[in-house]
Amino acid sequence: EKPVVSAKMKLAAKNLTPFLEMIGRHAVDHPALRQLIKAGPYYSDTAFDVTLTAGNKEGNAPATFGIFGAANGTKIAASYQAPDMVQALTGKAMLLEATLENPETRLLLGQTGFDPLPFDADANGILSVKLQSTDGSKANGTVTFTTEKSSLAAKGNVDLSRDHFLEGQAKITLETQDIEPYLLQQGVALPQMGSGLPLTISADVAASPEAIALTAVEGKADNNGFTGTLTVDRKAPGAATGQLTVDTLDLAWLGEGILGPVEDANGAFSKSALAQPAWTGLNVALDVQAGKFWPGVYGAVTS
Repeated sequence: EKPVVSAKMKLAAKNLTPFLEMIGRHAVDHPALRQLIKAGPYYSDTAFDVTLTAGNKEGNAPATFGIFGAANGTKIAASYQAPDMVQALTGKAMLLEATLENPETRLLLGQTGFDPLPFDADANGILSVKLQSTDGSKANGTVTFTTEKSSLAAKGNVDLSRDHFLEGQAKITLETQDIEPYLLQQGVALPQMGSGLPLTISADVAASPEAIALTAVEGKADNNGFTGTLTVDRKAPGAATGQLTVDTLDLAWLGEGILGPVEDANGAFSKSALAQPAWTGLNVALDVQAGKFWPGVYGAVTS
């Protein structure tokens, strides 16, 4: 006879990190748990209601674990369900659904493990996750992230096991009125930043132990269309190969991206010493083709 379980508890903490570290010491090591512990500082002022139910006298009700409450201004509602306690503990036949909402998007990104720099971005972030296990450690999943000006969606099949975490295939789409704040939060600065960069992009992503491959890449950056592919080598940090076709490519933008600012305040070539390269430690071979190339003199060069 399977046990009947019904329990409720409250969890409140000014700083959740010590509690997460305690769980980490007693639980099986897993990349998701390590990432959660790393994001612990973003879960300040935590107040959760936690519920656990399994079985009932009439039949085999599923095992359900729920968390509802708030942390650092984020409203959190999460539910983990499996046919019984044994399968719940092993992650088999499970269904995980979670929603996180925070008016300050930067805090929400920090709670998901990105550790952003203190730059403001769109307001009112909502993150939704749904995972439904299939064969073995694999699961079908959907992730959506929306704000007032941006939307990101990913849908695919991934591995949740410790040794192959997040390996699999997915379709990703992104649309934002301005990608610049999110790049700055991750320490990425593009040439001529400050005026905003609308971006739409879609891609098929395949992650394996050897590489992360982006194929069928298609989108527009400030109405400049592009397509391409990119493969990042996971065995050699900083190594990548790919192909990129753009509608228009500007020499000044390209030069600033590689060498730093090449023009002075008056628009003339700068006589100052070149700054240190913004990108270091990379070994990227990218085949770039452009329908129109602007060298800065004598008009555009077309293919």
